[in-house]
This record gives sequence, structure tokens and C-alpha cells, in this order.
Amino acid sequence: MEMFIFRHIGLVRKYLKCAFLTLLKMKIYLLLFFSIFLCLKAYSQEAPIHNQYFMNPYVYNPAFVGHDGYSVVYLSHRRQWMGIEGAPVSSNLSFHTQLSKSIAVGANIFTEKKGLLTNSSAEITLGYRIKFGETHFVQFGLGGGLINNRLDVDETFVGAVPFEPTDNAMNPAARFGLKYQIKNFNLGVALPALLPNDLIPTSSELKEEQNPLDQYAAMLSYKFNISEGNFAFEPHLLYRSLGYDFTQIEATGIFHIKELVWVGAAYRVDYGLNALAGVKIKNLLTFGYSWEMAANQVAGYTAGSHEIQLSIKLGEKKTFEEKKVQTDRPRFDTGR
Repeated sequence: MEMFIFRHIGLVRKYLKCAFLTLLKMKIYLLLFFSIFLCLKAYSQEAPIHNQYFMNPYVYNPAFVGHDGYSVVYLSHRRQWMGIEGAPVSSNLSFHTQLSKSIAVGANIFTEKKGLLTNSSAEITLGYRIKFGETHFVQFGLGGGLINNRLDVDETFVGAVPFEPTDNAMNPAARFGLKYQIKNFNLGVALPALLPNDLIPTSSELKEEQNPLDQYAAMLSYKFNISEGNFAFEPHLLYRSLGYDFTQIEATGIFHIKELVWVGAAYRVDYGLNALAGVKIKNLLTFGYSWEMAANQVAGYTAGSHEIQLSIKLGEKKTFEEKKVQTDRPRFDTGR
């Protein structure tokens, strides 16, 4: 009798364990699906983040193409919320240069993976400058290219998704920017999404219409030369509207030492503080590093976010002098 009871108790334990594991597995799938759904709803809000955009403001505003007069290659890599599986990881490669005193060109490649979602884009940019003086001008920038949204779902995934992974695989993209500079003061305004780019297909009932003009960015900076060539302070202010009443505000302060080393800090609303440092080597190679504190949503689960950026100057700074018309005789000579 005791053997019979123990046997049935063992069977009950086995069934309960099986049921618990099944329930746990279903819970994981439900949480995963729910996370995907939230990502889709907020996808347009989670625009790319660059902690060191002051090194290459072109990533936020195409009007900054060729902004420093050099031919430069920029590489950056960002790992957000280290230690959390599926947290955003992004990489960026860009190049821009001046072709003349008025025209600049650039190219930008960006990729970011967030959980099952991967976003990639490629763009070429044309900039045009109108000069009012040696250090006083307005510049326009227009970029165009392609953007790819992909959902990485394989045969091991169990559950339904609100769209087919092949939907919206490739879309055209365009952005426009305006920059005003007078000496050390810079003001920029950009429209980062001139063309709509919705991850959810138009056939889905979850489709939400959004005006691309609802997304914009404004940048403001000024460099105070406290001791010419030795010490300077450069504050930056960034405001971005990402649509759906979602905004980002960020303030940054950078201390430059002999134009070779810089240290600083930034605060992004709803994200927190981040520390910045960098070094310039022989005016050709620049390396920057940023560490960002964990946001409130993930505090206690991660040690923060890390970003590195590298820039390489290709040659000397370009200067474009006015061409003088030369003749064999004085301008007002009648030839007599």
C-alpha cells in the first residue's frame, strides 16, 4: 500500500514539474512576444543614440557634412545596457569632405540590432554653403538612401508576430538639415525622416499614421576659448522630437585641453548621466570614449552603456581661395 502511495506521489510530482516547465516556457514566449510588440509600437521612437555626436554632428544633421574642412572617416560602436541579452548594439561608419568652398559630400552607413529587430541604413549626402564671411555662413544638407528593417525569427521561435518578416524589407529614406555658424557659435535644425518608414505594414490593423515632419532635431553649441590654444569649454544642447509626443533632451559640456585632450559629461533626460573623454594624436587620429549610467528602467541589471569613436583625417585641411582674373593689360586700358 505504501509503495502504491509513493508511486502515485512520484507521478504527481512528475506531472506537476512537467506542467510547471510548460507554463514557464509559455510565459517566456508570451513575454518575448509582448516585448516584440512593444518594440514595434515604439520603434520610430527609439531613434539612434550617439553620445559623442559633438565629434561628428553629421550623424544627426546632414548640414554638418564637411563641417571641419577635412576629409574624415568616422567609426563608432555602441553597446547599450551591457549584460542584458538583446540590448541595443549599434555601429556607424561615415565619411565626408569638402569638394569646393561651397559644396561638400558625405556618406553614412548605420546598423543597429535590438533583440530580434535589426535596422540598417545607407545614405549619401550633398551639402551647399553660402558664405557671408570667413567664419560666417549658412549650410544646407540633403541626404538620401535606403533603410532596411528586419525581424530575425527562426524555426525555434514559437508564437505569432503582427507582421511578416519580409514586409517593409527595404524602403527609401531621406533627411534634410540646416546649419548656421558665426565664429564659434553653431545652430542646426534637421528633419531626420522626410519619408515615412513604418515597420508595421500598411495591411496591418496596427498601422498608425505619422507625419514625417513631426520628427525634427535642434542642436546648439558655442566654444569658449578661455586661454587661446590651451583651454576651452564647449557646451552643447540637443533637442529631438521623435513623433508620437516622444522627445529627447540632452545637455553636454566638454573641456578641451591644448586641443589634444578633452573630458566632459552629459545628461540625457530619462536616461541619465554619461562621462566623456578623448585624445587627439598628431592631428590625424582621434579616439573618444563614453560611459553611460544605466537608465532607471534597467538600473540594477546592467553596469551601463559603452561607446567608442574613432576618426581618421585623410590629408591636410582644404582651403579654397578666390581665383583672380589676370589680363595682359590694365583693366581700364583702352588699348590706344
